[in-house]
Amino acid sequence: MKRILIIIAALALTLCLASCKRPDSGKDAIGTFVPVITESPDGAVTAGPTATPEPDYTDVPVITRSPDGGVTEGPTATPTALPAETAAHTDVPVITQSPDGGVTDGPTATPTARPTDTAAPAATATPAAGTVSPTATPAPGGNSTPYPTAPVPTPDEPNSYIAQYAGETVDCASLGAGDSFFFSLYLVNEHSSLFAGQWLIDYPEQYVSPLTYSATWNGSLVSLINATYDDEEPWSDIPGVVCNPEYEGMSGQNPMGEAGNMYSVAVLYLTSFDYYGVQMAGPIVRIKYQIRAVPPESAMMRDSDGLYLPVPITVLTSTAFKPPMDSVTHGSIAVTDGKLYFKH
Repeated sequence: MKRILIIIAALALTLCLASCKRPDSGKDAIGTFVPVITESPDGAVTAGPTATPEPDYTDVPVITRSPDGGVTEGPTATPTALPAETAAHTDVPVITQSPDGGVTDGPTATPTARPTDTAAPAATATPAAGTVSPTATPAPGGNSTPYPTAPVPTPDEPNSYIAQYAGETVDCASLGAGDSFFFSLYLVNEHSSLFAGQWLIDYPEQYVSPLTYSATWNGSLVSLINATYDDEEPWSDIPGVVCNPEYEGMSGQNPMGEAGNMYSVAVLYLTSFDYYGVQMAGPIVRIKYQIRAVPPESAMMRDSDGLYLPVPITVLTSTAFKPPMDSVTHGSIAVTDGKLYFKH
């Protein structure tokens, strides 16, 4: 558990020190409640409460950060009881987002048994809306060399927890300099038991630049999960998501990425601990980018759908909730990069 506290500390401090842009609207501005967790040499955890855990969990550390970077202490302890079992929900809609920000109902899925400390729940991949298979056959001519894939984290010991992520495929063919579009990062599979995650979105800064972001728009993973609580049929824990849409690689006190390269950084953490992590699927964060210049054909990749700029996704952290109150890196992590098509 100490290891995940240290990881979350690094994630939150990175976002604190990097320059952040404002979310889409006031109610999306959740960056001021970023959990910052630090550990002193003697093992003590400093914390400041931003929320009260459910009664089943006592003294679970909930951390907050003041504007000047200070951390306020709060109680820490081991949970006294596990959450009660709940009935499985059938025919849960898998909902994805189209490039214009709309929400589309997809096929339904039936959750499997909840996780135990020896096995993870089964997961079936559900392709994110608009994504293109990474194995698509390239069209003749053009640059069809596969874009390098970043390595993913691996657990200390094998396990059956699965996490699948995908960047959105966006059609920019009708857009020009000055126009804007939305790009989303998806958690593709249900039953990931996601506990915490951090991702680098390597947008092509020569041709696009970020404007704003949102994690709570209608159709986001957070809003989809909250809707089940409103309907009194929850089956997933609620995540918090923060984003730094414009981060320069290897800057700040916790450098990451490639020096001088520009990224959008997304971080997810749990705000409830009732259902062994995030069990639903959907878009984690949506970033609004503006086109600075239409790229020349020589700068783009080619596949059977046309010419595009790749948007590589790097998974820095991807951990699953391991009962009773622990976390472990997913045993299987799959990533599909995003694509921005400028010519078909």
